[in-house]
Amino acid sequence: MIRTTLTATQGRLRVLMAKAIALIVVVFPVALAASAVGFVSAQSLLRDNGYAPPAYPEVSITDPSAARAVIGTALLLTAYALIALGIGTILRHSGATIATGVGLIFLPLLLLGAFPESFARRIEQFTPLAGMAIQSTTDRMLSAFDGRGGMPIGPWQGLGVAFAWAFGALALGYVALRYRDV
Repeated sequence: MIRTTLTATQGRLRVLMAKAIALIVVVFPVALAASAVGFVSAQSLLRDNGYAPPAYPEVSITDPSAARAVIGTALLLTAYALIALGIGTILRHSGATIATGVGLIFLPLLLLGAFPESFARRIEQFTPLAGMAIQSTTDRMLSAFDGRGGMPIGPWQGLGVAFAWAFGALALGYVALRYRDV
């Protein structure tokens, strides 16, 4: 369908931006609903399994850190979807796009233990994995690598890194779309 679309609409940037906007309009609300349902369900499951007050205080979805995590998770999933759109525009092959997207987003997490601590922290700070910091709700949240506490990047900064990757992937996708024969 992309050949027909680009024949009918000469503005390739316009086509890519329309696809990005359509993706955001679909992904963000679905991700927000799923994140909210997941939060509420998890609270119930935690209480049923002994994680109850006073040792584990009640947390409401309206609590600022919980709301940030729920909304931030939806934004993070939107950023990951935009990364996938950029990769898909570059590669134009669904299987390769899925493999590359999953590898780019989750491979750093799987390989953190294979690197020295200083390098692993940089991976946590500069890959799309940084966006997962938005899900941290306490200052004592453990880093994925060392278990000594403290996130390697702030929640909003981490989300900014994930969106930077999304915009980078879309920019490369636009360049590929602009100069490649369709």
